[in-house]
Amino acid sequence: MVTQGEFADWYTTVTVTPPSGLIGKRWAAVEESAGQLDVAAVLSLAKLFTLPNVHESKLPESVSEIFAKHDGDFRERNNSQELRVLSGAILRVTITKNEPLSLIATLAIVCGSFGTREAILPERDHLEAAQRHIIGLSKAAHESTSTVILQEAPPKESIAAKLVPNIFAPNQTPNLQPPLVELLSQLALTVNHANEAIRRLSHTARIREEEVEILWWLQSRFSKYLQKPFSDVGYVAGVFVFTTELADITKFVPGPESTVAVVAQALQLAGAPSIGEEITIANATNATPREWREIVAERHKIDLSGLLTPLLMAIHKSLETDGPEEWLPVYKKASDIPSNRPFPLIQLAIQLFRERMLLMAIGEART
Repeated sequence: MVTQGEFADWYTTVTVTPPSGLIGKRWAAVEESAGQLDVAAVLSLAKLFTLPNVHESKLPESVSEIFAKHDGDFRERNNSQELRVLSGAILRVTITKNEPLSLIATLAIVCGSFGTREAILPERDHLEAAQRHIIGLSKAAHESTSTVILQEAPPKESIAAKLVPNIFAPNQTPNLQPPLVELLSQLALTVNHANEAIRRLSHTARIREEEVEILWWLQSRFSKYLQKPFSDVGYVAGVFVFTTELADITKFVPGPESTVAVVAQALQLAGAPSIGEEITIANATNATPREWREIVAERHKIDLSGLLTPLLMAIHKSLETDGPEEWLPVYKKASDIPSNRPFPLIQLAIQLFRERMLLMAIGEART
C-alpha cells in the first residue's frame, strides 16, 4: 500500500518545498490515474520513468487530463523531472493493485532500468519494489495449492428423508419446493468444489510440467533452436540462445524462482568460466546465427515495448544491415545503452529473460 506521505518524499526530488496543497492535488491525480490505465499507458509511463531521453516527454493523454483536472496550472512542457517522478508514482501504485497491469508495470520498470539507466532513475525505490514483487509473483505462481475438501453429495437415505411420500400426494406439489431447493443447493456446492479441485490440480500439473521440461532441457544439454549441444553453442551465444529457450519453456510469468540458477547452470555447461564473466551486447548478439535472430525477431515483436527491451532491440537492429559491425551505429542511434560496454553474463541473460516475460505479460493482458 502506497501512502501520500511516501509520495511526498518522492516528490522532494522535484522541489524541496512544494506550494501549499500541491502534494494533495498531485497525489489525488496519481491515485485516480492508476485506476484508469491500459497496457499502452503503462508502457508509456515506464518509458517516461526509466529512459533518460524520452523524445515524446509527456504523460499519456488520459493521465494528463486527470492531472489537469486536479490542478489547472499543471504543465507538461519543460517539466521532464516532475513527469518522471509522477510516472514512477503511478506505476508504483499500479504494482500494489495485484492485477494484470501490475505485472506489466513491474516488468516494465525492471526491464527499462537496465544498465546505465539504473543510476539516473528519479526514484530507485520503485525498482527495488518491482524486483521484490517479481520474486513474490514467481513464488505465488509456482505454489501447489492445497487440495479442496469436497462437499459430498447427499446420500440416498438423506434424499429419501427429505422427499417423503406424502408430499407427492395430490394437491401437495407446492411442498416439493423447499426440499428440492435444499438438495439442488447441496449438489451445486459439490459441483463448485469439484470444479475448484480440478482447477487446482490442473495448475499443479502445469507447474510440474514446466519443472520437468526445464530439468530435461538442462539434463540433455542440447539447444532446441540450434540443434547442438550446449558446449558447441558456446556461452557467449548461449547468453541469448539459452535464455530464449528457457523463456519458451516457461508457462507462468514472471518465471520460476530458480531462473538465475538454471541460466547459470546452462552457461557453465557451455563452458563459461564464471557467470561474472563480462561480454558486450554486440559480442552476444553477433555470436548468434543470423537465422536464429530472424526467428526471434519474427516471433517477438517490440512495437509496444521499444526501448524497454534493449536486448531484443539489439537482435532486431542487427538484422537491418549485413555485417557484424554495420548494425552497431544503427543501434547506437536508437538506444542509449552502449553496445560495447561489458556486462556480466548473468546480467545480460536475466535481462533478456525479463524482456521475454514482459512481452508474454503484454500478450496475456491483451487477449
